[in-house]
Amino acid sequence: GWITTLMVKVREMKPRVALLKRFIDIAAACLELNNFNSVVEIVSGLGTTAVRRLTETWDLLPEETKDLFAQLK
Repeated sequence: GWITTLMVKVREMKPRVALLKRFIDIAAACLELNNFNSVVEIVSGLGTTAVRRLTETWDLLPEETKDLFAQLK
C-alpha cells in the first residue's frame, strides 16, 4: 500500500510521472540483484486499481519505461 499511497498523494503531473518512472527503475535494479520479492511488491503496488486509473500519468511515461514495466510484469 505504500507505493499506491505515494503515487496518489502527488497531485502534479510532472512529479507523479517522475515518481512512477523511478519506481519502475528501482524494480529493474532489484531484478538485476535477484531481489524478486521487491520486484513483485513494486509491480503489485503499481498494478493496483488506484494507480492504474492514473491514465494520463501512464500516457506521459516514456515508451521504453512502459516496455520495461511490461517485462517486469
